[in-house]
Amino acid sequence: MRRTIPIAVLIAAVLAFAVLFATGWASSHKSPPTATVKIVQLKNGNYAFKPADITIKPGTEVIWNNTSGTDHTVTVNNHAGIDDIPPSSKAHLTFAKAGTFKYHCSFHPYMKGKITIKK
Repeated sequence: MRRTIPIAVLIAAVLAFAVLFATGWASSHKSPPTATVKIVQLKNGNYAFKPADITIKPGTEVIWNNTSGTDHTVTVNNHAGIDDIPPSSKAHLTFAKAGTFKYHCSFHPYMKGKITIKK
């Protein structure tokens, strides 16, 4: 009789877990969507955001991954941005509202990008 209680508890736990997935509870608690922009060094020695232009939905977290060997910024024109992304580091911003945001690197002003948020 002692063995049937733990087995019954295990079966009940498995069934409860299955019900949560079947009802969509687990899938409704996902992380917000993300988009990644790499910061790279080009063959000519300049740096760039890759891709430079992205289109996302509201609530998307954009992650900048600095794969170059120097510091960069993400300065969103007329808005707050990211002051410093050291080499081999990542930084992120979440865009909640629809619109278009142009950005650049303050250290390397020729580096430019654009984020378009559409519903």
